[in-house]
Amino acid sequence: MTKDRTIDEIEAFELLLPAFPDMHIRSFAYQSLISHLTSHDLLIYLPQLLQIIKFDYRHSSIIIEYILKQSLIDPRLAHKLYWHLRQLLITEHLHYIRYYYLFLSLLYVLDDNFRRELQIEYDLCSNLKRIGLKLKANKSNTKGNFLHEQLKDINNHFFQSGKLTCRLPCQFNFMTNSLDINSCSFYNSLTVPIKLVFNPIDSSCEKYYSIYKIGDDLRQDQIVLQLFSCMDKIWQANDLDFRLSLFNVVQTQERCGFIEMITESETLREIESRSGTIKGSFGESTLYDWLRLHNTTDREFRIALENLTYSCAAYCVATYILGIGDRHNDNIMIKQSGHLFHIDFGKYLGDTQKFGWFNR
Repeated sequence: MTKDRTIDEIEAFELLLPAFPDMHIRSFAYQSLISHLTSHDLLIYLPQLLQIIKFDYRHSSIIIEYILKQSLIDPRLAHKLYWHLRQLLITEHLHYIRYYYLFLSLLYVLDDNFRRELQIEYDLCSNLKRIGLKLKANKSNTKGNFLHEQLKDINNHFFQSGKLTCRLPCQFNFMTNSLDINSCSFYNSLTVPIKLVFNPIDSSCEKYYSIYKIGDDLRQDQIVLQLFSCMDKIWQANDLDFRLSLFNVVQTQERCGFIEMITESETLREIESRSGTIKGSFGESTLYDWLRLHNTTDREFRIALENLTYSCAAYCVATYILGIGDRHNDNIMIKQSGHLFHIDFGKYLGDTQKFGWFNR
C-alpha cells in the first residue's frame, strides 16, 4: 500500500478486523478512517472503534489519540466515551487493562469541572441502583409509597433540594436538579423498571422521561438502535426521510441503565384495547380513529398518515434485515403524530421466540 491509495470508511473498518494484525496496515486504515469521519460519524461509530482497538499490539494508537483530542473539542463525545468505557470496564475482563488506561487518559485530559460532573452522574446512577434493588426485593403492597419516599430522599440529599445540578447519562443536553416525584412510578414486570421524570433547571424546557431498568443487558438494545441510526444515515444520504423515532439507551452499571421514553405515544395494545380485544386487533378503523382523535385538522391528519406510512415501511425493512423477533403489540408503539417505532430488542439476528409451533 502507498500513501496515494485511498480507501473509504467501509474498507478501513474491514482492514481493522482481527484478520489484519499488522500495525502498518492498521495505521493506514486508521488514517483513512480519520480522514472520512465527521464529528457526527464519530459519535455513531464510537462503540465499534472501542472494540477495534482490542486487536492493536500497542495500547496507544493513532485512533486513540484522535478520539481523545476530539473529546476535548466535543463534550458530547467525551460524555459518550466516558459511559462506554464504564461499560467496558465491567464486561471486558481480558482487555481490562487496555480500557482502564484509556479511561484514566480520558479523565486526565478533561478539565476538573467536567470530571466532577461525570462523577455526579455516576453517583446518581449508584443511588438509583440501590433504590431499584430495594424495590425489587420489596414484596409488600406499599411499593409505590416506598419508591416515592426513596426518590424524595434523592431530591433532598443528593440534589440538595435543587442546589446540585446534574446531566443524565442518556441525554447530554439535559440538565436537572430534581425529580418530579408524583410523575414517577414503577412497572409490575419481572425486572420492576422504574419510570423516572426529571425536572429541568430551566422551567421553560420540557421534563425528561426515562426508564431505569435493573436485570437486563441493555447492550443489545444499544447495538440495534445504533444500526437503526446507520440505516437512517444511509437513507438520508440518498434523500430518503423515513421519519424514524430513535431513542437513547445507556448501560450505566452491570445489567442496569437508562432507556429514554418517547412521550405522547402508546403501544398498539393500548390503542387496540379501547375497541375490545378482537375488534381492536383485527378491526380496520382502530388505528385510523386513534390518529384522527389526536390530529383534528385535515392537514394534521394527512401528515400523521404520512408519518405512519413512512416509518412503518422503514421499520419493516430494518427489523427484517436485523432478524428482530418477539414482535407483538406491546413492542410496537405509535406517537400521536403518527410516527411508528419499535422497542425491546431482546431477540434479534434470528434468535426468535416461539409461539406454539412458529417463530414470532
